[in-house]
Amino acid sequence: VPPPAGVPTVVLRATRAQFVTDAFVAALPPSAELVDIDSDHMVAQEHPSVVGEYARRLLTAAAT
Repeated sequence: VPPPAGVPTVVLRATRAQFVTDAFVAALPPSAELVDIDSDHMVAQEHPSVVGEYARRLLTAAAT
């Protein structure tokens, strides 16, 4: 189920895994950001600084 429009959303898609389908991407609202990451399905473990940066951005935006 995609997030509703207006909810700040970033999808970090692992390019070496098949969890985020094309159908899901097509259903995302236009405001959602899709970021392809060269990773297997454990993006947060393989690229913690990248995941942390996107999380910080969302939290900072929510706090303002």
